[in-house]
Amino acid sequence: MAPSRTPPPASSRQRAPRPRTRREPADRRRELLDAASREADDHGLDGLAPAGVAARAGASKALVFHYFGSTAGCGAPSRSRR
Repeated sequence: MAPSRTPPPASSRQRAPRPRTRREPADRRRELLDAASREADDHGLDGLAPAGVAARAGASKALVFHYFGSTAGCGAPSRSRR
Protein backbone atom coordinates (compact mmCIF):
# COMPACT_ATOMS: atom_id res chain seq x y z
CA MET A 1 0.00 0.00 0.00
CA ALA A 2 1.10 3.49 -0.80
CA PRO A 3 1.24 5.95 2.08
CA SER A 4 -1.74 8.31 2.12
CA ARG A 5 -1.01 11.90 1.32
CA THR A 6 -2.74 14.55 3.30
CA PRO A 7 -3.05 18.06 1.91
CA PRO A 8 -0.91 20.75 3.55
CA PRO A 9 -2.60 22.89 6.17
CA ALA A 10 -4.57 25.83 4.83
CA SER A 11 -2.09 28.34 6.23
CA SER A 12 0.71 27.02 4.03
CA ARG A 13 -1.31 27.05 0.80
CA GLN A 14 -0.69 29.93 -1.54
CA ARG A 15 -3.59 32.16 -2.43
CA ALA A 16 -4.57 32.68 -6.01
CA PRO A 17 -3.56 36.14 -7.17
CA ARG A 18 -6.32 38.71 -7.37
CA PRO A 19 -7.29 39.67 -10.90
CA ARG A 20 -5.89 43.05 -11.83
CA THR A 21 -8.36 45.76 -12.60
CA ARG A 22 -7.39 48.81 -14.61
CA ARG A 23 -9.21 51.93 -13.52
CA GLU A 24 -9.24 55.44 -14.84
CA PRO A 25 -6.64 57.58 -13.03
CA ALA A 26 -9.29 59.95 -11.65
CA ASP A 27 -11.30 57.01 -10.27
CA ARG A 28 -8.22 55.42 -8.70
CA ARG A 29 -7.16 58.73 -7.15
CA ARG A 30 -10.66 59.16 -5.69
CA GLU A 31 -10.50 55.62 -4.24
CA LEU A 32 -7.12 56.37 -2.67
CA LEU A 33 -8.40 59.66 -1.27
CA ASP A 34 -11.40 57.89 0.26
CA ALA A 35 -9.12 55.23 1.74
CA ALA A 36 -6.78 57.92 3.13
CA SER A 37 -9.72 59.74 4.66
CA ARG A 38 -11.03 56.58 6.34
CA GLU A 39 -7.53 55.70 7.52
CA ALA A 40 -7.10 59.20 8.99
CA ASP A 41 -10.48 58.90 10.73
CA ASP A 42 -9.40 55.60 12.31
CA HIS A 43 -5.78 56.42 13.18
CA GLY A 44 -5.49 60.21 13.07
CA LEU A 45 -3.33 62.18 10.68
CA ASP A 46 -0.19 61.28 12.63
CA GLY A 47 -0.97 57.59 12.21
CA LEU A 48 -1.67 57.88 8.49
CA ALA A 49 0.70 55.63 6.54
CA PRO A 50 0.88 54.83 2.82
CA ALA A 51 0.89 51.10 3.60
CA GLY A 52 -2.38 51.45 5.51
CA VAL A 53 -3.96 53.50 2.73
CA ALA A 54 -2.82 50.96 0.15
CA ALA A 55 -4.19 48.01 2.13
CA ARG A 56 -7.53 49.74 2.64
CA ALA A 57 -7.80 50.63 -1.06
CA GLY A 58 -6.63 47.23 -2.30
CA ALA A 59 -3.70 48.86 -4.08
CA SER A 60 0.07 48.73 -3.82
CA LYS A 61 2.08 51.09 -1.67
CA ALA A 62 3.95 52.12 -4.82
CA LEU A 63 0.66 53.31 -6.34
CA VAL A 64 -0.04 55.46 -3.28
CA PHE A 65 3.40 57.07 -3.67
CA HIS A 66 2.76 57.49 -7.41
CA TYR A 67 -0.36 59.55 -6.72
CA PHE A 68 0.74 61.42 -3.58
CA GLY A 69 4.55 61.53 -3.82
CA SER A 70 5.32 61.13 -0.12
CA THR A 71 3.91 60.18 3.24
CA ALA A 72 3.14 63.86 3.89
CA GLY A 73 1.45 64.12 0.50
CA CYS A 74 -0.83 61.28 1.47
CA GLY A 75 -2.22 63.28 4.39
CA ALA A 76 -2.53 66.62 2.66
CA PRO A 77 -5.70 65.79 0.70
CA SER A 78 -7.25 64.29 3.84
CA ARG A 79 -6.68 67.56 5.71
CA SER A 80 -8.34 69.60 2.97
CA ARG A 81 -11.38 67.28 2.79
CA ARG A 82 -12.24 67.78 6.48
